[in-house]
Amino acid sequence: MNTERRTMPDRPDRPARLARMARMATRAVLASVTLALVLPLSGCGFHLRGSTPDSRLQFDSVHLAASKGTPLERELRGAILSQGATLMTDQKDAAVTLRIVSEAQEKKILTLNAQGQVREYSLTYRLRFEVADKDNRKLLVPEEIALQSYLSYSESQALAKETEERMTYIDLRRDAINQVMRQLARVKPDQLAQSEGKPGAAGKPEELPVQPPTCAVATQDTCK
Repeated sequence: MNTERRTMPDRPDRPARLARMARMATRAVLASVTLALVLPLSGCGFHLRGSTPDSRLQFDSVHLAASKGTPLERELRGAILSQGATLMTDQKDAAVTLRIVSEAQEKKILTLNAQGQVREYSLTYRLRFEVADKDNRKLLVPEEIALQSYLSYSESQALAKETEERMTYIDLRRDAINQVMRQLARVKPDQLAQSEGKPGAAGKPEELPVQPPTCAVATQDTCK
C-alpha cells in the first residue's frame, strides 16, 4: 500500500501570530515583576525597620510640616502613628515638630558602552529635615540624608527598567524615613523639659520654608 505524507503549508499570518504571542509573553513577565515588587511594599503599610525599644519615640505627639499629599508625607504619617504618637495639626499642641525642608531625586549617567549608549545610572535620593519643640527651638539641627543606588540599563528592557527605577526610588525614600525616625527617637524627655525651661525667642518663631519635592531626572513621572 502506498502512503502519502502531506505537509501543511505555512499560513501567511504565522509570523504575525508568533510576534503577537511573543509580545503577550513579555507583557505577562513584566506584569509579574511589577506585582512582585509592589505587593511587599503595599501589603501591610509602612513598618519601621529594625524597631527596638531604644528606637521608639519618647514623646506622645508630633506636628508634621511637609508637603501635603506627597508619598513622603503619607509614609511619615504612617511611621509616626505606628510608633504610638499622635499627629497634631498645630505646632503649639505638639511635643515636637518634624519639618521636611527639602526632598530631591537625582539621576546621573554612570557608564557608557563603546557605542555611547547608557549602560548604568546612578540614582540618589536626598532628604533634609529638622526637629524643633513647640516654641520652635531646634532639638535637631537641619541635616541631610543622601542615599544612593545603581541601575543597570538596556534599551531592549526599557519598560522593565523604568519600573525598576521607580521602585528603587521608593525603597530609598523608605530607607530615609527609617533614618528620620531613628533620629526622632534620639530626642529624650529631658531635652524637652530643658527646652521648656528656657525663655522663648522674641517675635514670631523662625521657620525654614517647606520645599516641594524636586527632581533632577529625565522625566517628572519618576518623582511620583
